[in-house]
Amino acid sequence: MGRATSVLLVASGEGATESSGLRAVRARIEERDDLEPASLSRLAALATETREGAAEDVEAEVRARLAGAEDAFSRFDYTGATTQLDEALALLRPLARTADGRARLARTHLTLAMVLMVHGEREAALEELRTCRHLDPDCA
Repeated sequence: MGRATSVLLVASGEGATESSGLRAVRARIEERDDLEPASLSRLAALATETREGAAEDVEAEVRARLAGAEDAFSRFDYTGATTQLDEALALLRPLARTADGRARLARTHLTLAMVLMVHGEREAALEELRTCRHLDPDCA
């Protein structure tokens, strides 16, 4: 029997709402038993740093999460890809105060929609597309 670890990252601003697709992904992450508390603590610290303006570290972490998602997707690791995308979204949400931040958040939601669609989760994918269009009408 594995352990479950979850962390709550509270976002603020225009990007603070969480879509049903993202909630489904978050539920899967909470069921995983291979996430280390140190990794989750780092995510929470990065979200705080984003609000405080330490954007360079956050940018590097977001790029790492997106690269991890792409790698996992290429290996047909659906859970790994969605986990990495969820973490990238959590890091990007505080940046939604700016137009560039909203555009990056929208693109990440679009990527998550494509992953969900490939794996047959049509309704969740459509919800991610709606979120993408809400954040950036030119997203799709």
